[in-house]
Amino acid sequence: MVETDGAAGGDLSFPVPVSRKGTILELLRLPDNVTRLLLEPMRSTGSFELQELSLTRVGGLERTARMWRRVAPLFFRYPRVRRHRAGFYFRTPLFNLQEAYRIAGRFRANAPELDYEQWIENFDTLTSRDRCLIRKQIGRWRNPPSFRVIVTVDSNDADGLRRTIDSVQRQFYRNVGVLLLVAPRAGFDHEVLPFDRGIEALIARSDAELVELANSGVQNGNSSAWVVCMHPGEVLAEHALYWFAYEAIDNEEAGFIYADHDHLRENGKRTAPVFKPDWSPELLRSTNYIGASAAVRADLLDRAGGLTAGALTDPDRHDLYLRVTERLAGNAIRHIPAVLWHLPGQLAGITATPVSTGGSPVAEHLQRLGIAATVERSAAGHFRVNYALPAEPPTVSIIVPTRDALPHLRACIESVLGMSSYARFELLVVDNQSCEPETLAYLEELAQKPRVRVLHYPHPFNYSAINNFAAEHATGDVLC
Repeated sequence: MVETDGAAGGDLSFPVPVSRKGTILELLRLPDNVTRLLLEPMRSTGSFELQELSLTRVGGLERTARMWRRVAPLFFRYPRVRRHRAGFYFRTPLFNLQEAYRIAGRFRANAPELDYEQWIENFDTLTSRDRCLIRKQIGRWRNPPSFRVIVTVDSNDADGLRRTIDSVQRQFYRNVGVLLLVAPRAGFDHEVLPFDRGIEALIARSDAELVELANSGVQNGNSSAWVVCMHPGEVLAEHALYWFAYEAIDNEEAGFIYADHDHLRENGKRTAPVFKPDWSPELLRSTNYIGASAAVRADLLDRAGGLTAGALTDPDRHDLYLRVTERLAGNAIRHIPAVLWHLPGQLAGITATPVSTGGSPVAEHLQRLGIAATVERSAAGHFRVNYALPAEPPTVSIIVPTRDALPHLRACIESVLGMSSYARFELLVVDNQSCEPETLAYLEELAQKPRVRVLHYPHPFNYSAINNFAAEHATGDVLC
């Protein structure tokens, strides 16, 4: 940050990229009335070490030469597509060397901090070429999947409903039908329901009829038909169903597909992205990390018991996702690492909420699978599964690589030996060329303890190799 005085005084900020080597080498054009410079090394939690810092005045010719020295290598180091996506074209340095220098600094930076708007601009904005390629690929597909989008209207949010319907109708992928289900408590003016082409609207007089109408529309046994559930206000990215169709075609065994999502402020601005991991059954048992952005194959949904009132009216579909995924192998559950769903702000606080009057959806899920466990629910709405140990508990081989650093080694070992409530374990301490007398004496002491073995790895440090070496000597059923 730069502080200036005078009539045009104030603060100016200059982003300074840091290279992968941790060095800063940057040209800054400072105003004449500078009174103070402030260096802000970090804008997030972490640590840094400042070694040498100097400022040197350069003339116009040297400044231009230094800028070209940074800009020119971009033509040789990076492919044209990547350069163009960053806004760097052949003409850029010729007509705007300052802008070319700024872009080159972003390529040089180790981890430039981007706010979400910048991330969207750089990584989540379709170009005209992207749109052309998507449409061409859709045109080449034979027997593509179909999508049935079920929108449950359970409020009088006419504007939100229109935004949802518009987003479906703007999809690149057109093999889509929309079913509007009006819940009995919606309080909706039926005359304003959109009856556009491809949209069917059904009005339910009870929750039971709502469920019956929903399932009658998807119980066709078709393995190429997919069901998507939405609420008014949810918005699909224009290429969302293309991504889902692509994943279904590319992975014939797929039965459940989910994507990343973010949220919409009242002004329509995107915020609060949720970048999800790939499929994790344990994480889904603790919380519905998938959220609203998912599609289920129709025949699988039918076999899993179909849609319930909770799945249709509650933004959290934890029970539905557990019922569906428990019938699939891991490779049939696909994650699309792209932000394809935009949720209205009021859905931002979704937590795992039981949708079954019988209790926790996680407990019911484990009971269906015959897994002995108890389930606790936290105040935040998450679930903790405590699995029952088998009649013959497994032996755990705990691998501890070390080289000197005695205080850390001692704390680790003594915490296991002195605090573990699980008795069936062995400790494998792998010494990688320790040389300090205190460490060597402690290792000799450890070797005399029951359930502890000290292994020696007299080779250059290689963390993977050390652990694999210890695994070959382990006698337990589980590695830690």
